[in-house]
Amino acid sequence: MVSGSPPNVLLFGATHAYSQELHRLLGARGLSSRFIDHETSYDRDLVRYADILVCLLDHRTQMRGDKRLKALLEYAAENKTPSLIWGAPEESETPEGGLIDCLPPGVNLDEVIGRLSGLARYAPVMKQMEKELQRLQRLGKNLNRYFDEIDQEMRLAGRLQRDFLPRKLPQYPRLRFSQLYRPAVWVSGDIFDVFPAGERQVAMFIADAMGHGTAAGLLTMFLRRALVPTRVNGVGAELIPPVEVMQNLHEGLARQDLPHAQFVTAAYALIDMDTLDIRLSRGGHPHPLLVHADGEIDEMRCEGGLLGIAGLEPAFEEYRGRLTPGDKVIFYTDGLEPLFILDRDADTELAEYSDLLRDFVRHDAKGFTAAVGEYLDNEEGSLNPEDDITIVVAEVPS
Repeated sequence: MVSGSPPNVLLFGATHAYSQELHRLLGARGLSSRFIDHETSYDRDLVRYADILVCLLDHRTQMRGDKRLKALLEYAAENKTPSLIWGAPEESETPEGGLIDCLPPGVNLDEVIGRLSGLARYAPVMKQMEKELQRLQRLGKNLNRYFDEIDQEMRLAGRLQRDFLPRKLPQYPRLRFSQLYRPAVWVSGDIFDVFPAGERQVAMFIADAMGHGTAAGLLTMFLRRALVPTRVNGVGAELIPPVEVMQNLHEGLARQDLPHAQFVTAAYALIDMDTLDIRLSRGGHPHPLLVHADGEIDEMRCEGGLLGIAGLEPAFEEYRGRLTPGDKVIFYTDGLEPLFILDRDADTELAEYSDLLRDFVRHDAKGFTAAVGEYLDNEEGSLNPEDDITIVVAEVPS
């Protein structure tokens, strides 16, 4: 129906004589109508271009068993054409999905005209709503296709990021390693590594980019490529001290002049496999934990600012210590701080550890990461975590 023009009414069912009075009254109300009787063949396009369908029932056109009437009503419902069935018995079955009004046989013409006038008012609205619905359905299909493409790209990005992670952690007679890696989405803002550095040193590395998702994931991959543990001097290769490694990472990120103050936290340690000496530096990252053989827990504290913020020059400190049989070193990202640490002393900043953490550290390195993983699996909302979770544990066997 053209906007502003009177709606077209299609009359179907009864004899032409039976519909003459209705046709006349419709014309008096400004409603044009066309009639097809029960015996006349018709093109379904008649319904498509009709604004209102009126089915006139008599002894020949009954609701049940009349295939032509049923097909016509189903097509009208499919086409969202408002329909009026005059002469329908009570509790008549009508097709779902359309605007269908029913009137019993005894209703007079005035009431029929009143119902049709109401349908005439609603017909343009129904047509417009149908157009909007079709538009929204097309938009929904496009969005679904777009989201499917994004999902596939994110899955691919997640697989590529995992290529930067160690497929298997190295194991040594005097050092055992274990890890837990739980991205919140396909692409994580966390990254870690454990790798040999020099002849007898093992390097531990963990980093956490602000947020999670694609931008954070790209940062972590850049950071891993920028991590250089050795340099060549006049004699050969020498290990770069952890403090200098952190400084180099910061400068490499800061040179990118990243927008929106994008930053990274990280921790890096070297462990001598012969002496079990450990050297550690960190930048804005949670202090790694040293779990002694007797179960006591200390933070391996050393100061260091956030990495990658241009214009800031964080001063990095180095922690030095020596591990003994039964000790564990735990690197973790900040998503686990609420689980591990209850509170801090306002003056000393010493941590108060949770009972859960004290229970977890009774296990060996592999048992520790398994226990934390099992706990996270059983937590409410475990399928939709708020943050990435990463743990790397080094243990000196007893």
